Amino acid sequence: MDDLTTLARHQLDDARASAHGRSAHLFLHDGPLRQTVIALTAGSALDDHTTPPAASLQVLHGHVRLTPADGSERRSGSGDAGQSAGHGMEQGTEHGMEQGTDRSADQSAGRDLIAGQIMALPHERHGLKAVEDSAVLLTAVTATAVTASSATADVR
Repeated sequence: MDDLTTLARHQLDDARASAHGRSAHLFLHDGPLRQTVIALTAGSALDDHTTPPAASLQVLHGHVRLTPADGSERRSGSGDAGQSAGHGMEQGTEHGMEQGTDRSADQSAGRDLIAGQIMALPHERHGLKAVEDSAVLLTAVTATAVTASSATADVR
């Protein structure tokens, strides 16, 4: 069993020692499920990228900003990351876990997240920037199963 606090601390130490200011460790790989602790020093960033079919980001330590693909840094304050804004997992409930919401990058990119907050990642290209030294837990599902009923529907 892995301890997220220890993993986050080690990755932050590695990121601080890295010339690029970042470090990552894939600690769980089970079929299509991946969980990775990523650490970034203040001002460091992950360049624009796309996400797998399903992914969430939970901030374990610090303060990060999800950035839109165009590189702009529209931002909404970290204090409102848990308020209803019509997108992602950060919407609606006290613990940020409302289901069935739209995850459009237009609304979720430029979003600030602080320690303890979690959100579904947009399917559109986006980046991640550390506002301060930060560690995040990326949970990703790299493939989705095709159900028998949907496969049958495609054949008809």
